[in-house]
Amino acid sequence: MCHSVFDYTLILKQVWFKKDVSIWNSDTVDNMNDWMTMSLRLERVLIVAGVVLLLCILACVLWLRQFPLDQGYWVSGPDDDYAQLLTQVESITVSSKPALVVVGSSALREALTTVDELKRDKPEYDWNLLTAGDLFLVEAAQVVAALPRELSGVLLIEASMRLLSTSPETTQQLLSKPRFPIQNWRFMMQMMGLGYTPSLGLGQVSFYLSRWDWFDPQVIPREQWLFHQVDYIDLDQIDLSRSGQKGENWLDDLPLYVHNNLTIFNVIQTLAPPKMSVGLIHSPRNPEWQDALEKHPSWSEYQQTLTMLESDFIGTILEIDNGVGSQHFLDHGHIRTLKGRQIATANFLRNLEEGQYAR
Repeated sequence: MCHSVFDYTLILKQVWFKKDVSIWNSDTVDNMNDWMTMSLRLERVLIVAGVVLLLCILACVLWLRQFPLDQGYWVSGPDDDYAQLLTQVESITVSSKPALVVVGSSALREALTTVDELKRDKPEYDWNLLTAGDLFLVEAAQVVAALPRELSGVLLIEASMRLLSTSPETTQQLLSKPRFPIQNWRFMMQMMGLGYTPSLGLGQVSFYLSRWDWFDPQVIPREQWLFHQVDYIDLDQIDLSRSGQKGENWLDDLPLYVHNNLTIFNVIQTLAPPKMSVGLIHSPRNPEWQDALEKHPSWSEYQQTLTMLESDFIGTILEIDNGVGSQHFLDHGHIRTLKGRQIATANFLRNLEEGQYAR
């Protein structure tokens, strides 16, 4: 079919002046209309889905508030350290007293008598002993980031061979599937800056789902937490040769991963409340276990790393196990006797009084 020059000129004029004349064929127009209709429907579906999701989240929050964690709900057992840790962190408030916050593993908790005795011996501080079994550096960073920004006083972070030997893979796994559920935006930004990927809020969901009884969802555990958990462990259950092998493995890994963990120590200082002095406290160690490791090739590097940390923080790393003999230890790091705890607690309080942390 031929078109005259006049026909083409007319079409060009209509396009130029944006007349409502289509130069597409009918199939193209139909496809465009179908696509626009489908897009509108998809948009409506997404809006409805978003509203439903928000309503479900709101309903879950209202339901969870009926069972507050600080009353013992959602503690899955007497050794559920991370539920207890979450309760303690969320209960911290700012007062007229300076705070004294200790963040570390169960080895620190087992080394001290009780929080009540610490409060009695040094009442000028608001005491917060934030510990959990095998707490890692990245989890300590989560805890520190969750502290109130207005908090002032002293913040002590555990330093140990285990923490300095943690691999980046383990750190990423703890970020993806967090045992301590709080990962606020400040923490996530710091971790992403180090090349890690946070859980983006899934920690709270997994925290509650892992403690929910799927067979009887209306029944929520209400267990009491044990402070000194090693008191309930039989000595026959402890394999001392395995503890020695742990130390060997940590020293083997230390040269590979120490730099990664030093960067997390620096991040912890950044995340700490600006009015708090940040120091380090060394994890207690069985002297016999430690003497055996001094022959390891990486032992000197470990000591040099501790010296480096001392210069990066506000002073000498607090040592609390001086004078605690091997007979007071359950394994390589957990003190099991009252006498051993009394010695370690006295060391702790004396170092606070004499060191850079005294107020």
